[in-house]
Order: sequence, then C-alpha cells, then structure tokens
Amino acid sequence: MPSRFHGHDPAEPEPRPSGPERGSKGRVLAGVRDALASLPSWARVALAGYGVVAVFGLAYLVVSLPRLAGFKAFGLEFSLTQVTVQLDTRLAVAITTPDLGSANPELVAQVTALLDPRIELVEVDLRDGSYWWSTRLFLLAALAQDMSDVRAFVFLSGGADRRFLGVAAPAIVRRALATQTPELEQIYHEVAGAAPVDDARMRVEQVVFMWTGRSFGPNHVLAEGDFASRISPEKLNSALHAVGRSLDTASIEWSGYTEDRIVRGLIHDFTGDYVALLRVGSLDRIVKRRALIEDAATRSF
Repeated sequence: MPSRFHGHDPAEPEPRPSGPERGSKGRVLAGVRDALASLPSWARVALAGYGVVAVFGLAYLVVSLPRLAGFKAFGLEFSLTQVTVQLDTRLAVAITTPDLGSANPELVAQVTALLDPRIELVEVDLRDGSYWWSTRLFLLAALAQDMSDVRAFVFLSGGADRRFLGVAAPAIVRRALATQTPELEQIYHEVAGAAPVDDARMRVEQVVFMWTGRSFGPNHVLAEGDFASRISPEKLNSALHAVGRSLDTASIEWSGYTEDRIVRGLIHDFTGDYVALLRVGSLDRIVKRRALIEDAATRSF
C-alpha cells in the first residue's frame, strides 16, 4: 500500500532522477551548500537552532492532532526498537546483597555503575514481596536521585514472570519510604555528610559501606536486616499513596510486532514519558514516548 506521507511504497527503492532533472537538482543542492558555507558562524548556529525548534514543533503537531488523517506506523520500516529504553538490572541485584558492605570489587563496580550517564531506567523486581528490604530500596532511591541521571525505577514482581507493576521516579520512592520511616533520611544524611565529595565513585562507595555497617532502631542495636521491613507491591503502593503519589502503570498489550494501532496509541493515548509494552501482563520492553513522538514527527512531514 502506498505510503501516505512519502508518496511511494516503502518496500520500493526511492526513484532516482535522471537526465536534466537530476543535473538541475544537483546544481540547486550545490548552490544551497555553497550559500550555507558562506554564512557567518553565528548564522549557521542560529539555523541549526531553528531546525531543532522545527522538529519539536512537528512533534507537537503529531500529538495535538489525534485524528491526523491517514497516520500510519510507517509500515514495516518503522521499529520500536529504536525508541526502547534499556533497563539496568545489575544495579538492583547488587544493592540487595546482604554483604554489600564487604570489599567485594564486583559489588562495588556494580553499585558505582549508577554513575554511568547512559543508565536511564533501573529495574526493581520485588519478586514475592519478601526480597527487597525497605532500607536498601531507600538507599538505591537516594543514591539515584543525588548521584545519577536515572530517571525512573521500573517495578516488577514475580521473578521470571516479570509482572509489570509500574514506574516511579527515585525522588518519589525516596520520599514515600522516608515518610514511613524518617530514620532512613536521617541516617542517609549522616553517612552522606561523612563521605568524600571530590570523587563521585568514592562517594558512592563510602555511602554504601557506611550504610551497611550501621546499626538501626531507637537504640541503634538492630542490624539492618532486622530493622528493615520487606517491600511487597501492596506496601510500596501504600507508601506512595501516603504521599499522594502512585505508580505510573501506563502500558499496552502487544504481540511483539509493530502495528499502526500500537504506534498511534503510544503517541495519542498517553501523557507520560514511558509506556510499557506487555505480553499477557509480563514486561517485554519500555518505550520512551518522547523519542517516539520526535521520530514520528520527522518521518511524517
């Protein structure tokens, strides 16, 4: 079927002009390039800036016209892979290890991976509800908020079943847990205040080591594992509701194949940054909606 926006079948190669038409187009393009090259640097920078604004403008049009005539998912040439956000799973596994305060280099390396600016989402699998300590989830949230570019936690349950629970920003999770147990915030400020500030990696290491070496409770006699509560999906939701927040459960069931309805739904039916694609309730991938809108805008106009 012909493409609405490109005017030709995506499966067919783009027709290449020949003869006088091809030569004329080449001369025009060469003239444009020469004209751009002759502009002063400030003008070229300004044009580049206008180009960025134009892309965002097109993205706004795609979102603001929910009944855009003939909108297609660009056929099979469009793939959601390019707007899928990779989840970091090692970090959460490392920080739940009881002996994290040891000098195990592998654990240290995994936790300090939090500083990698490429990590945008961290997967947190609550498993059967008895796996995560509230103290460790708070520590992960506080470090992610203060020391990283992590945008959100993606909460799952059920282990291998990967049942999608929802998405929440580290700052929200931190506030919810601290509201339930104010001592967590107090201890974090103490250990963070004693950690070095000049070296980010050393700072994360020291915060983690001091945290896991602390005693908790009113008289500071409880080991962390004895003081911590276990975080189940119900307890997490309760803590979030207590501060007026909730998990973002935006999701779509899909078959694994990109379809027009999926792309249209991702663009028009949601408002958040991330949408989960599920297969019978199990997480398959997370799509970055803003990136999808920008890509759709540049392809559609």
